[in-house]
Amino acid sequence: MPELAALIAIGATMSVLTGIVIYICELRKYKSFEFVNLEKNLQQIDKRWNDLNKTFEVYAKDGKKIEVNKQINTILTITFVAMLLSWLGFFFYLLIYLSIKKLGRNRLSDKVFDSVLVQKNLPADQVQTIVDQICQ
Repeated sequence: MPELAALIAIGATMSVLTGIVIYICELRKYKSFEFVNLEKNLQQIDKRWNDLNKTFEVYAKDGKKIEVNKQINTILTITFVAMLLSWLGFFFYLLIYLSIKKLGRNRLSDKVFDSVLVQKNLPADQVQTIVDQICQ
């Protein structure tokens, strides 16, 4: 029986470690050059990019903070459930995360992050033109 307990503990630890890695990877994108540049450009036209919903939305001062908090809560909840399920939770966690990242690609998000909006600072009129083109 001690072997079973050790196996369960190792599985739970793997789930927690996976949650930590996902937490770091997901929150690191908010500090990336591309994301910061996108925010600066969109703020000129009173918009922001909501990375959870993959849409443009009206700029709000606490919008990014609310979005990050939602993401943290989701990661913590899924990590906790995966930890309780040990190895099964670990494999489900990986499966869910990888399927969202690889299969759940969003065309609008791809267009936004392939555009010049993330590369350099632009004047407001040019930002509005690019956003209108992306949204068509």
